[in-house]
Amino acid sequence: MLRLRPEALIDTYPEHDFIVAEGEVSSPYMVSIHESFYRYAAGQIPGGVVVDAGCGTGFGSRLLTEQANLVIGVDLKPLLLRYGRQEYGQQNLSFAAMDAGALGLDDGTVDAIVVDELLEHLPDQRPFLSEAARVLKPNGVFICATVNGTHTFGTLHAPKNRNHYREYTSGAFGRELLGYFFEVEVLGQELGPGFERYLKNRRARLLEWLLIHLNVKHRIPPRLRQRVRSFLSGADPSEREGFPVTNRDVERSLYLVAVARGVDPAAPACER
Repeated sequence: MLRLRPEALIDTYPEHDFIVAEGEVSSPYMVSIHESFYRYAAGQIPGGVVVDAGCGTGFGSRLLTEQANLVIGVDLKPLLLRYGRQEYGQQNLSFAAMDAGALGLDDGTVDAIVVDELLEHLPDQRPFLSEAARVLKPNGVFICATVNGTHTFGTLHAPKNRNHYREYTSGAFGRELLGYFFEVEVLGQELGPGFERYLKNRRARLLEWLLIHLNVKHRIPPRLRQRVRSFLSGADPSEREGFPVTNRDVERSLYLVAVARGVDPAAPACER
């Protein structure tokens, strides 16, 4: 079987940007912010069995293996799973083609579920959240990242991002998850200094608005987008930076991170 190159993923699925750490198809900024989330998530999991829901190429799944006994990367796109097996295959990492709304796993068998920017991409997020609550062990941990709809274009229920069905404020995010889990805490990811300078630039903000409203953002290669952004704003968002997860200034974070627990085993059955 021929070895898959990152460019083949973009050619096959041109409607999406994928986080591929290798090659030139993902911007350093995007790799950095997702890497920061996965490293934070790895520090929160108790070991055991971890599901990476909507794993894509498995970039983050591999990072979770540093703490988990077994990571199961779940996605519906076979070419992404094939790439993950090719690049990240190891003894405690497996990949499975599953619908997030119908996980083929037994009740209460998973110690942690990690979800990196999946909820906004699902036409209906409720079946997945129900499945996540079902397969999670009592007091298992659910760690989920999503964009902060307060700072994106469009409205929460009519986002301009062509791949999003909904976006959340920090309050709405927490309330959504409280319908399925308990002890929900909503955090944010701090911006790296380079990208923060970029976002404060008025010309850069206008550029992002135009790219989205003209529906051309994803037609421009990431490296070219970076050069244009740097030229217009004088700020370079291309450097690898840390984007730590913190409870400081959550409302102004571009990305929200929720940490929740499974059903409280001490709660009466009628309250579960």
